[in-house]
Amino acid sequence: MIISKIKSLLKNKPNQHLEQNIINLDTTDRIYHVLRKAGIETIGDLTELSRNDLKGVRRMNRRGIVEIEGLLKGIGLELRKGE
Repeated sequence: MIISKIKSLLKNKPNQHLEQNIINLDTTDRIYHVLRKAGIETIGDLTELSRNDLKGVRRMNRRGIVEIEGLLKGIGLELRKGE
């Protein structure tokens, strides 16, 4: 009973990382600068993008997208699904 209540509370609690600056993701310097030039400031901004959106960002490559996905997964987040 207590465990289900805790899970329910955690599910409804917004992720505290969303408002953090993307520098807190510990990306490589290159990826950090590519994201900043694209106007992506917060981790929340990043999670609003899909994989296809990132492919359209100038100087973003497949390896950078994989890096971002891994870092987001590490904090319990992911890119937006779909196109």
